[in-house]
Amino acid sequence: MKFYLFILTIAGVLVSAGCEKKENNLLSFANEYSELRTSKDDFFKNDPSSPLLEEDKGNFKELKYYEPDPEYKFTGVIQKYEAPEVTEMLTSSSELKKFYKYGYFNFKINGKDHSLQLYKPVDDSGHDPYYFIPFKDKSNETDTYGAGRYLDIPVTESDTITVDFNMAYNPYCAFSPYYSCPLPPRENHLSIEIRAGELNYKSYSVKG
Repeated sequence: MKFYLFILTIAGVLVSAGCEKKENNLLSFANEYSELRTSKDDFFKNDPSSPLLEEDKGNFKELKYYEPDPEYKFTGVIQKYEAPEVTEMLTSSSELKKFYKYGYFNFKINGKDHSLQLYKPVDDSGHDPYYFIPFKDKSNETDTYGAGRYLDIPVTESDTITVDFNMAYNPYCAFSPYYSCPLPPRENHLSIEIRAGELNYKSYSVKG
């Protein structure tokens, strides 16, 4: 009987230790995003290039996000197209903006396969090269900006990239009607919720 209780006690310690380790890992993971998010809040509130309307800056405190989750961070190889084609993406102002359709990225969530198309701006002068991933998901119906969100992935010499949905951000159109923002094409509409990244400003911001 004492041996049985001892095993239960050890099991309890191991479970507790395991939980503590997981919590510590998640805390460490969350800290990776803390400085970046603080800097972005400062930019939104104080920088002349902030997308916020002037009347909103006085009451602005911070952008809201899902808690950082490593389950939404994926590393893999880009499936490149042999000859990237120029495609036109409709914007929020009903204009058309040109992008190269460069390739696609496969990932898996909850055992199910998903894919996103990667684009490159036709005119990216003045910017470091990057892959542009506009996407929609089921969270747009509740927690996140209804028109979808964006990811920007730095271009390197390697075909291996990291797609981190914790870095998903709202287009400037979420903050002001004076911007023209590309709308995620249907091929980048996901059938699942991506519960990571930036939340909807209109629903979660503090206003007077």
